Order: sequence, then C-alpha cells, then structure tokens
Amino acid sequence: LFSAMIHDVEHTGTTNNFHICTSSPLSILYNDRSVLENHHISTAYRYLSEPESNPFEKLSKDDFREMRGIVVEAVLGTDMSAHFTQIKNMQNALFTPSAVNRNS
Repeated sequence: LFSAMIHDVEHTGTTNNFHICTSSPLSILYNDRSVLENHHISTAYRYLSEPESNPFEKLSKDDFREMRGIVVEAVLGTDMSAHFTQIKNMQNALFTPSAVNRNS
C-alpha cells in the first residue's frame, strides 16, 4: 500500500526519456536509470526522515530495512522501460516446462 501511495510523489509531468534526453538534474543524479521512480522513492524517504511524518518509526531497523527494500523494488518495477522484459520473464517462468526428474 505504501508503495502505491508514493509511486508518483513529486512527479514532474514528464517522462524518464525526457529527463535523459535533456540531461536534466534528475537524470544526472540518478545516472539515467529509472529517473522518476528513483526520485519518487528518494522524496518519500526524505519525508519519512521527519519524525512527525514517519508512520514506520516504531519498526526495528531490520524490519524497516526489509520494508524499504520491498518498497524500492515495487516502485522501481513501475518503470515502463522494463515492462516488456518483465512480461517476457513472467511468461517464460509460467510457460516453460520444468525439468523432468530423470532419477525417479
């Protein structure tokens, strides 16, 4: 739910490709990799650094780190430049027959 809430925070109204082609400050900061998605994540976690803005402040460091990893992967997964690769990987996983165990 948190990933969905933050996946477009501070969206610039432009695309990753626009940022990359114009060498915007964000594209420089994020090395042309999932520029907006990285910005959304970074911005959200900067807000969470304010004690009054952090609903996760009672999590242990390990739990917070785990939650953050899940959120980062979920938001980075919204980068449409990786969409077709993700679909291909899912189709391969679903439709490739598993190896037959020949020892049984």
